[in-house]
Amino acid sequence: MNTKETTIGVSILITDSKLSQELRSAVKATPGFKLIDEPTEDQHSVVLIEANGSQEQVLKEVSVLKNKGYVGGVFMTASNYQQDLLLSCIQMGVDEFLPSPLAPENFIAALQRYQTKHLSTLKPASSGKTIAVLGARGGVGTTTVAAGMATYFWNEGKTVALLDFSRPFGDISLFMDFEHEYSWKDAVTNLTRLDSTFLRSLMYPYSDTLQVLSSPVSSHERNDLRSKGIQDVLFTAAESFDVVIIDAGSVHDNAALTILEHVNEPIIVSLMSLTSLSSANYILGLCKQVSPVLANKIKLIINRYSSKAIIENSEIQQITHKEIFAEIAEDHDKPLAAINRGLPLMQAYPNCSSSKDIRALARRLTETDHATKKGFFGIL
Repeated sequence: MNTKETTIGVSILITDSKLSQELRSAVKATPGFKLIDEPTEDQHSVVLIEANGSQEQVLKEVSVLKNKGYVGGVFMTASNYQQDLLLSCIQMGVDEFLPSPLAPENFIAALQRYQTKHLSTLKPASSGKTIAVLGARGGVGTTTVAAGMATYFWNEGKTVALLDFSRPFGDISLFMDFEHEYSWKDAVTNLTRLDSTFLRSLMYPYSDTLQVLSSPVSSHERNDLRSKGIQDVLFTAAESFDVVIIDAGSVHDNAALTILEHVNEPIIVSLMSLTSLSSANYILGLCKQVSPVLANKIKLIINRYSSKAIIENSEIQQITHKEIFAEIAEDHDKPLAAINRGLPLMQAYPNCSSSKDIRALARRLTETDHATKKGFFGIL
């Protein structure tokens, strides 16, 4: 898949002439976009609007642009950032709210997010179910959950891709006791060759129906994961497998948010500790800033759950502002013993409490499928 298949028009309507010129130069230098003077000349265009004057009037204009289908996307920027303005933007269908001062690189990143969503509507819906697992912090059990769900779907007779995008460490090869020659780095640096056959050639065949795309061995290469290319790998995997599970690790940057945005089921894993829950709340806040749709879709999973913990469920929801979607029981030494045996928990101890809860989580996530999917991975 080539993300340059179409060019998106960009109209910049702000009063700061210096900033306007900087943004225009950045757009000109970015493939896949072109500058246009009048946003309504292209119904797929993006318009950047300033809301530093009469906000009520600006929001009314936004409503007309979106509801009448005159433009494809509306970005808004304002120096007097307030919660009520953000809420109004969400209600009016604003695609991105970008606080001032607006850096050109942040504007381009927002445009590329829109480009991915726009291109997805031009593609046939992929058949594979995609699930991303992000950890609130390191050591919360993200890889255990990801590998466990992959094993469950494999046991159910599905073809499964397990993608190790975990950072700062990618440990799936240790969890599953295998050595690998290739990694996702080989995929994202060869996007012109990327198709189902090439992707499979880079994956370790854990079994005939469970394939693993490993993380690079070098920490420098792992930390070089960028948003560009991620969507191509995810789309190709979803075209090629029944289920795609992504271990998204515990680094909370644009690359991680890109992964969460482009899957059917984004989930965040947290423990019942204040530090972990505080991190989960931070990530959920980032998701809300990036996309109200993502903020609504992302699900909170509590790992190593214990009814004897000091923190109660109601307190967890107060801290994170999110309902608990599922709980995975505390199982003492079983997860660690499985890692040391080089087996996914579901294989090593299929009848332990944690395995049962991971199976229940996987079933529940797939029960949310709709008969008719919409857009890229069925998320739009």
